[in-house]
Amino acid sequence: SQLTPQFLSTAQEQRIKANASNSGPVQSGPSKLAVESDELMAVLQKRVTELQKQNLALESQVRSAEENKKRLEQALKEKVELQVLTQQQRMEIDEYKYRSAKKEKELQQKASSDKAKATASLESEKLHLE
Repeated sequence: SQLTPQFLSTAQEQRIKANASNSGPVQSGPSKLAVESDELMAVLQKRVTELQKQNLALESQVRSAEENKKRLEQALKEKVELQVLTQQQRMEIDEYKYRSAKKEKELQQKASSDKAKATASLESEKLHLE
């Protein structure tokens, strides 16, 4: 309601003018605070909702990163196991080649020795027959 200055004291008039210049239309204290409080609560609730959405997205990213880390650790473990197995297989192959070469050399020496014995035996029989 509009009051004419003749019914107001100087201090009251100054307060009304100060309120009018600071915050638009003059409202009584409690209802103005209630409106500002409601507006502030709405803004805060909106911000809380935004932050909750961001938090959910971040939690999802963290879970995904943790799953990726577990997969990478498992892949690394399998890679190391394969490297160890591959090294063992190479060693086994090298051992097999070594044993094969040794056996082949032994067989060649035996064949050569057998051939020499057979040749000597034949020469001996030949001489005996003559």
